[in-house]
Amino acid sequence: MSPTIVNGQKQAQNIDGASFESEFPIGAPVQLELKGRKYATILRGARSMKYLLVDVPIVNNKPAVLDYNTEFIVRFFLCGSAYGFSTYITQVFGKHGLLVLEYPFSVKKYSLRESERIKSLIPMKVNIQGHKGVIPGAVLDLSDRGALIAVNAMEGVEAGGKIKIAWMLPNNTPFKSIRADIVNVKPSANKLLMGIIFDEGDKDSMKRVNEFYDQCATYFSGDRESAQNLKEDTLGVGLQVTMEYNKKKIISNLRGWKLGKGGYILIDPPSLGQLPTMLNPKVDMVVRLVKCGILYGLEANFSAVLGKANLWALSIKEDVLKFPLRSDERIYCLIPAAAYRKKEEKFKEIGKGMIANISEGGFRLLTQKSLEEDELFWITFSCSDLGMISNEKVKIMRSGKNNDLFEYSGSFVNMSRTNEQILKKFTKFCQNWLEEG
Repeated sequence: MSPTIVNGQKQAQNIDGASFESEFPIGAPVQLELKGRKYATILRGARSMKYLLVDVPIVNNKPAVLDYNTEFIVRFFLCGSAYGFSTYITQVFGKHGLLVLEYPFSVKKYSLRESERIKSLIPMKVNIQGHKGVIPGAVLDLSDRGALIAVNAMEGVEAGGKIKIAWMLPNNTPFKSIRADIVNVKPSANKLLMGIIFDEGDKDSMKRVNEFYDQCATYFSGDRESAQNLKEDTLGVGLQVTMEYNKKKIISNLRGWKLGKGGYILIDPPSLGQLPTMLNPKVDMVVRLVKCGILYGLEANFSAVLGKANLWALSIKEDVLKFPLRSDERIYCLIPAAAYRKKEEKFKEIGKGMIANISEGGFRLLTQKSLEEDELFWITFSCSDLGMISNEKVKIMRSGKNNDLFEYSGSFVNMSRTNEQILKKFTKFCQNWLEEG
């Protein structure tokens, strides 16, 4: 039985549908509710203000028969929240087993937690009641009331236990000790994960945690990049796609996909001027796209034109291959940072932001305000208790805007040996705990 998603005690938040396109969890389970009956299916694609694509639900091993132009509810989970909206079926593509749904003008969000969790990788040391000594570990995610922490595998840790954590938040706020209660314990590979709730009686510590949480929440989105695994959500709606057909390159945009057996990708039809000849379904084409420093490549055949949705369907012939375009892997994080210009040996701050991922070679910086356009600036940020990176020269490789945030991808330029060692220690620490993130 599908879980009840809407809790009357939770406050609903209305989100503009047009801004939600990139948040739809392609490849994730969704629930359709029609005339009191619930159907399980999978989300396959989206295009803002035009359509959503889902698999035709299967009932008793047969495709479900659903009425056109009858209002129904779509629900799904994402990052600790439930989402729902009303829509209609506008078309069915039986060959590909797809329903075309009217795109929602608004999406309702119901938080299933009292506060959102934000991903983090923060070094910490913990004292656990009943265990001797200080145990090193990491904070994997954080809310304004608690956290998920990890230590190396150990016995004798149970829910209800008491702990004390010493750490330094990435905004350079130190904690000699913050008390917490263990609410759940879960072994994972060679690690032990603990869900904890902070002691609200420690008002000073709670205030400093909340200040950091609020700082991060400004930049927080569902973005969870992973260069490790090719999951359904690794690709991204709207990414530019390059196809090679008859020795000519064709440019389009990705709108949906299904990986594995019977896999396909869905793209916008290319302009007529790009096509060398009429497409032959038997001719192979090579399809490439790039996300987060990874080049994805696959062989495909033209399959069909999905009329009303105005889409091309390409059948995937072989497994999707991926090739790192960076020499080092970026690690997801949320680290407050300040950007500077240098003039006559003096530094002038030009803006503050949040580093969203980092490696030994570079970073992605998010800001609320546009930085002055220049190829070079200097950046300062904390690697928690491992040290501070101060006034390090960077070169901006790419810049852009994503919804209300400005993005800058940069590379470090001739980093000082001291800062290089600090950053190396920090990335090594992150990699050690990355698989639990």
